[in-house]
Amino acid sequence: MSADPSPDLSPDDEGMPVEFRQHRWAGIPDDEALDWCRVFNRHPPAPYRPWLMGQLQQTASRGRPPVVDEWVATATAARSDGFTPALYQSLFDSLKTIKRWAYRSHPRNRMLTMGGCSPAVPFEPVLWEDWPRLVRRDGCSPEEATEVILLLAEPKFPPR
Repeated sequence: MSADPSPDLSPDDEGMPVEFRQHRWAGIPDDEALDWCRVFNRHPPAPYRPWLMGQLQQTASRGRPPVVDEWVATATAARSDGFTPALYQSLFDSLKTIKRWAYRSHPRNRMLTMGGCSPAVPFEPVLWEDWPRLVRRDGCSPEEATEVILLLAEPKFPPR
């Protein structure tokens, strides 16, 4: 083994069996994991400091999916509901078109904040589990599906 780390591994991964490294993204193939990373750089599921987001983006731009526990957990939960990175991106793009005050159930009303970090809109699997079906099978546009889900969820979010 050479003294230089492999270009596709972080120093912590050096010498680690490929099977173990793959489990770090819960069995999600590297190409798909990179797509999730690109989406999470635009729509992080948790607040991060800007310098860390920059580092994560640089790692992904080099073709290595950075292992961030919240990202892996969010991607795994979203995939189990039928989301792909492109569908996830569509969901969060559609949320930007809907005013947060229009629905108590809008996830921007539960934005995650932390001092010195960019705020994050959480992914709530229970709320969005039917969204991919509405878009893929029922033919709704992402915006229509988002409005339907938010409307149906309103009773779960009583007025303050």
